[in-house]
Amino acid sequence: MLRGQTLLIVVLITLAIITLTSITTFHNSTFENVENDEKRCRLPDNDPNSLKLAIFEDRDSHDEVVLAFAHIFSKFKNTKVKIFKDDYRYKMENVLKAFHLEKPQSTNCFFEWAKNEDAKKSIPDIVLCNTCEFNIKTFPNEFRHLLVNTNIHFFCVIHEAEFFLNLGDIHQEAKELLIDFSKAKRMTFLTLSPHVTKYAKDYIKWLVNPRIETIIPVFPTEQSYSRQAKSKVNSDPKNINLAIQGYYQPQRRDYKEIFEQILEYKNAKNEYNLILHLLGSGQHLQVPHGLEDNVIFHDKLTYEEFYTVLSEMFAIIPALTLPDYTINKISSSIPASLLVGVPLIASSPILEAYNFLNATNTWPQADDKSEMDVVIASLQESRQTIEQKREGVKKLAEEIMNTNIELFRGWIAELLPKYSNI
Repeated sequence: MLRGQTLLIVVLITLAIITLTSITTFHNSTFENVENDEKRCRLPDNDPNSLKLAIFEDRDSHDEVVLAFAHIFSKFKNTKVKIFKDDYRYKMENVLKAFHLEKPQSTNCFFEWAKNEDAKKSIPDIVLCNTCEFNIKTFPNEFRHLLVNTNIHFFCVIHEAEFFLNLGDIHQEAKELLIDFSKAKRMTFLTLSPHVTKYAKDYIKWLVNPRIETIIPVFPTEQSYSRQAKSKVNSDPKNINLAIQGYYQPQRRDYKEIFEQILEYKNAKNEYNLILHLLGSGQHLQVPHGLEDNVIFHDKLTYEEFYTVLSEMFAIIPALTLPDYTINKISSSIPASLLVGVPLIASSPILEAYNFLNATNTWPQADDKSEMDVVIASLQESRQTIEQKREGVKKLAEEIMNTNIELFRGWIAELLPKYSNI
């Protein structure tokens, strides 16, 4: 019996050692644990005539920002685009397929590419870090290696400028590394709205003469629409379908007032039936008695389903409770409106912050009106006016996509003149 127990202990210890070895990651040292696995990593050959672009994201968030940059990069000639993202979600790869891009690879594969130990392989010319401060915080040794040993130019996306401002309080090493990239003029900083760019330029003084630009995250979605998902929305002409999208979090969005006004409208037996679609994830909110048939939760849709359902809405309601979304970060409801061609209920602070929006592509909200007041008033508009609003959103989205492509084309030509004709 004793021998059997001893043998079992030895087996268990051996298995533990094997398991620990197999889960070793880059976090412990620079590149030493990367496998050169050709079947796992699909890396481009060293073609000197093609521009090599990479998008890097190690977090399970900001998928749609990745998609926006992937769309931009897909429009360039003689370019090889690789996306490295751990834990991509909601069948994101199907949207990439519409851009003629392959599904993402792991971030391990990015470092396998960028370390450039194989002379037959290239290294990326430009890397876009999609959640920059977190990417560098997770992999400081790896990014320090790339700063010192390569000429790669990095684009650093700033999502929440206030968090970025206080980065030194959270991770001093990441802050110092960003300063070094900035000093070496090897990093361009990007925000996703003009108001975030303004905040970053006004307050992030610890960067050394940073270049801060703006890209609004928009890409085409119509080719991803799902006929099956369309059936999730009742198309009865008497139904007015409204949407609030994003995590179900009362601290972020004011659901209570909207529920109350929809219930009040319903009890008054008005002409239309207001249906509120909540597209997101998280714990379901408590719906007031009498509104059970007027509030529909759409949980964890694929991106194809999400865009399809959202495109069927009459309006998108931001329902923002925090001023931060008009000061130092963006609300996902604004690009969501542009992605699917559905007008947004836009308050004065929203129109001021997101100054690419205007009265032709939103339902403007006066300071003395609620979002539901605007919805109810807009129901009296003519069919032509309603369609003009939708067309205005689509036209703006098209203009933004074209501008994004030309902006990036110009930056690349400036950084790498040999690729000025992409």
